[in-house]
Amino acid sequence: VIPQTMCLPLSRMFGEGLYGCVAGKTAEFTIQARDCHGTELDTCDPELVVVVEDSLGNTVRGKYADRGYGLYAVTYKLTKAGNYNLSISLHGTSVQFQGTCEPGPTHVPSCVFKCDPEHGRIRSDEEAMISITRKDAYGNQVFATQGLTSFVAKVTGPGPASAQVIETINGSCSVNFSAHLAGLYRVHLFGGKSKELLPGCPIAIQLSASSADVDSAA
Repeated sequence: VIPQTMCLPLSRMFGEGLYGCVAGKTAEFTIQARDCHGTELDTCDPELVVVVEDSLGNTVRGKYADRGYGLYAVTYKLTKAGNYNLSISLHGTSVQFQGTCEPGPTHVPSCVFKCDPEHGRIRSDEEAMISITRKDAYGNQVFATQGLTSFVAKVTGPGPASAQVIETINGSCSVNFSAHLAGLYRVHLFGGKSKELLPGCPIAIQLSASSADVDSAA
């Protein structure tokens, strides 16, 4: 049988990039060109088009390189985590794949926090809770399955204070702050091996005397 032009449905496609990728990292898969009889070809068809659509509907074109012997090496890169569709088209015929883009590693400058109470004012018999949401460099939330960057809290203020970091099940963490001496405290949050300061820190917490403290002082 004399090999003919490339037939997309009978061509072989393989590689991790068909079904998954990591945000910000180049994904790759391979196509082995075959004709309509299933015979492997020695050349590739330059009309091949690869389009990847992310979970927001944004599309990127895949790039491919002819490796010879009918092999394509196809690469693409996504930045939005979530499910995506990968379409390979040739001469009006297409093959579809579905994959999942995982968040990249935690990027401390992209992480965000929220203080409860938001105004940062508590009494000496109360606690303030600071929740930290881990994000990658593209703003995707990082969950526990991606591996977690540790955070530490340091407090400055007029007296001893406790700021314990507690991990939660969804990959976020919280800092429980408490102190007894009234005054202004500042909580500094550091993340990663290099101990980068979380943007927006320090967090100001104004501690006032509780009603029991006031009564005992009277």
